[in-house]
Amino acid sequence: NVRYDGHWSEGSAQGNGVSYREDGTKWYDGEWTKGQFSGKGEWYWPTGNLGYSGEWLNGERSGKGKEYDENGELLHEGTFFQDKFIS
Repeated sequence: NVRYDGHWSEGSAQGNGVSYREDGTKWYDGEWTKGQFSGKGEWYWPTGNLGYSGEWLNGERSGKGKEYDENGELLHEGTFFQDKFIS
């Protein structure tokens, strides 16, 4: 990511914030802990379409969420763990 708009603490993203790619497209919008996606948030494909909406832990999809392909079609809805859909 190139740009971050949001809260900072101890030199890293903390709390709510939005990060953008070099071309200005949104990359992630949501909660951060120590510079990593953590809590509820949305990750976007480079095309601008939503790729994942749900819970994160330590920068990985973890908890309840929805995963979408690059065209916006729902791929998975349910539980994710260590960045993988499990049920």
